[in-house]
Amino acid sequence: MACSNGYRIASGLPKEQQYQEIRRGLDQYVKTYEGLDLVARMAAMNVYIKVSFPHVGFVGFYTCITRDSQKLLQIGPFQGHVFATGLIPWGKGVCGTAAEQGCT
Repeated sequence: MACSNGYRIASGLPKEQQYQEIRRGLDQYVKTYEGLDLVARMAAMNVYIKVSFPHVGFVGFYTCITRDSQKLLQIGPFQGHVFATGLIPWGKGVCGTAAEQGCT
């Protein structure tokens, strides 16, 4: 399936092919819009991935910040069926623990 801007949506394909199509589409998008800042690129990635995998409940980014000497994950651009937690302390919950351990 193709979007109105010509980018192909990778749905209905075997998972490995979906990942390859998503990568190609995102690479093309970033090349087309080289001047986009990080937040704009994250937002575009979220939409493309969410549309390609409509069954996934949350696609998004958290950025790492420090506030009052405490490390936190702060919500960035996201798509989903849930209202994401805005700030997550490192070491708390699944995402905070993954951040603290440096894994995904």
